Amino acid sequence: MFLRLASWHDRNFDYVFDGIVYAVFCGLGFAVAENISYVFTFGPGAAVVRAFTAIPGHCVFAVFMGSFYGRTKLAQVQQRHIPRLWNGLLSLAVPIFCHGVYDTLAGIEGADAVFFVFLLALVLIASATTKHVSRRAERISIWY
Repeated sequence: MFLRLASWHDRNFDYVFDGIVYAVFCGLGFAVAENISYVFTFGPGAAVVRAFTAIPGHCVFAVFMGSFYGRTKLAQVQQRHIPRLWNGLLSLAVPIFCHGVYDTLAGIEGADAVFFVFLLALVLIASATTKHVSRRAERISIWY
């Protein structure tokens, strides 16, 4: 919600890749709020673990959100209604699913290896996604 309010009508949101940039900044803000909550609940030790897992995790979730979010805006400008709805849905569903799996694996005793492999896989996929979206450089414009 905050992502859309803060960026959707911004004149600088003119490339699909911008969706990733805006989403990552919002994701980091969300991570800060969540980390503060965890530190108050579980103590300062939680901050160390979360610095190495939650911050990269939220960046990754936001890359997925932002890539679909940018495509949602592109589809809207192109007046392609089904892709707009589909990408809008995926911009929420994919990061929510990934965050849910992240939370589940983080909470399972003895699943550390699976958790870190999952997080590493997400980082690699997010890296490839970012590179792909950046290279395509799809401009969002009303002049198609």
